Amino acid sequence: IWNIDVGVQLKENATEGMIFPIKELWINVGDTVLWHAASNEEHTVTFLRSGQKKPAIDRHNLLQVNRQGGDHHDGYSYYNSGLMSNSPPRHKHDLLTYSLIFDVAGNFPYMSLLQPAMTGIIHVRSIGTLYPFTLHDYQQQALAAVEKVRKEGQLLATAAQKYANNHYIIAGVGNSEVSDFTFTPNTVTIHAGETVVFQHADGIEPHTITFGTSNMSNERAFGNPAAFDGLSPLNSGWLCAAPFCAGSSYRVTFTRAGTFVLRDDLNRYTMFARVVVLK
Repeated sequence: IWNIDVGVQLKENATEGMIFPIKELWINVGDTVLWHAASNEEHTVTFLRSGQKKPAIDRHNLLQVNRQGGDHHDGYSYYNSGLMSNSPPRHKHDLLTYSLIFDVAGNFPYMSLLQPAMTGIIHVRSIGTLYPFTLHDYQQQALAAVEKVRKEGQLLATAAQKYANNHYIIAGVGNSEVSDFTFTPNTVTIHAGETVVFQHADGIEPHTITFGTSNMSNERAFGNPAAFDGLSPLNSGWLCAAPFCAGSSYRVTFTRAGTFVLRDDLNRYTMFARVVVLK
């Protein structure tokens, strides 16, 4: 069995890599590949049919969010793990592992449907072919990929700190492969009547600005951000760069003194912040 992690998570600084740390794997016909969810973020392992174009992600499409295809890859059919995550499940069908046995030789690219830059390829050769890399070689490749994610996450966090202030909070920052899941800064102090702008700065992952009761599946905004008193729930809806989202920034004017805790409902285990409002 050959093992591949799906995603990278560095828990100490809430940095995640939207990558397969082992991007290329050389195996032989009859070998099994086992993918492991290694991130709170949801990903898929998806092999498209021959000639099929990558579909736009649709979380209501069971062909994308649930497992599709059997246990044996035949070289041309559609195979999909469904949603994979190692966090408490966002979706009732989230998987921790997914495996395929490869029955025919060939080069088989695959991807995550949710992250466009997250791709890999399985090279399958005839039975008995010598393997070009050992397990140790692949482990070293994966470690190097994780270290690259760590360094890129540090650069992203530093960039966010450069632009953030008491009235301008960066709500997640990232590029096509790495995301830093933090609010920067995570505590601000303002006066009643002032406005805080929450700026989404991640090219891939959506976020929400949520005060009070809500749930991670609620993509639509509610509440009154123009006059927020902290007593009623408030939710931005999904903030992201894609056209179907609510936008890339969210303005909240605080009308009452107090300390108000907010979170990202899509990353509620890592993304919290606090707004202290003085009279």
